[in-house]
Amino acid sequence: MRLAKGGHSVELVGIAHGQWYRLITSAFVHEPPNQLPFGITHIAFNMWWLWVLGRELEEILGRVRFTALYLLSALAASVLQYLLAPTTGAIGASGAIYGLAAAYFVVSRRLRRNMAWASRTIGVFIFWMVLVSGFTSWQGHLGGLLAGGALMTAYAYAPSRYRAVTAWCATGGLLVLLIVLTVLQTNAQPALT
Repeated sequence: MRLAKGGHSVELVGIAHGQWYRLITSAFVHEPPNQLPFGITHIAFNMWWLWVLGRELEEILGRVRFTALYLLSALAASVLQYLLAPTTGAIGASGAIYGLAAAYFVVSRRLRRNMAWASRTIGVFIFWMVLVSGFTSWQGHLGGLLAGGALMTAYAYAPSRYRAVTAWCATGGLLVLLIVLTVLQTNAQPALT
């Protein structure tokens, strides 16, 4: 979108200006590997956690529900960032990874596993979110955490007779909620004249 202002042409970019795809594509972009303070470390940690948590969660959920969980956690991270800090940008898969951490905690509890590792894992994620809140998007981390936990709660605690219906309704319901919140935030943005 272009805006002519004071004889100058200004290109308006961002979610509020019709680039809604940024809500999901931002989860697949990272800082260059040599960028400080995180760079390659950020990518390496995200990929390691995806390997550790993702393999087990995909085995438990199946490919379709795991993919939905991952993508909706990523989307929720961007939406909460957009709601709470609409003029700042964030990139990376951390919100989706936080969603996996919350999902792992919920499913471990549901399956009555030894909660020591799951509790330490979620504790590390929450501690890290608070510790680096000045350098990273705590809003995105929190959005992914909440979405992953909520969606896994619906998946894990649904009565077996209605498990498939509950999974579809929870997945679709979360997607609709995120779309509605994005539309409301976009409409709340001040008009440029």
